Amino acid sequence: MKDIITGIVFAVFSAAMLYFSQDIRDLGFDPLGPKFLPRFVLVPLLLLSVALIVNGSLKLKAEPEEFPEPDFWQTARAPALLIVELGAYIWALTSRAVLFEISSALFILVAGVTLMGFRDRRLLAALVLVAILLPILVGYVFKTYLHVALP
Repeated sequence: MKDIITGIVFAVFSAAMLYFSQDIRDLGFDPLGPKFLPRFVLVPLLLLSVALIVNGSLKLKAEPEEFPEPDFWQTARAPALLIVELGAYIWALTSRAVLFEISSALFILVAGVTLMGFRDRRLLAALVLVAILLPILVGYVFKTYLHVALP
């Protein structure tokens, strides 16, 4: 049941963000257009959410749950926190309050801890390493090779 609820939450979120991405104005600076990157991320997210719903439904039909159903907040806590975290990340990028690399590193770290918790020190160390290196690498590639100025 958790897969179904998580899939529904992310499907609704990605569908809403896809709808709102239509309002992004094209200023003509980017050859791909400013709508490309959000849609490049949101379309796979929507498809994976639908796959998660289907997979959860098939599991539910194949094996009825023997345990009592957890309450809604317990099931939807991680997706709800991720949506709040994603909203804060988008705000940080659009308001230009924080550099891309810093806000992305913070988002990766906080979202990773939300999803995984503090279970394993090696996993947490790997998460910190990815949170530091990935935004630097992405920022470098966008600025140097794609000539796209990130916030």
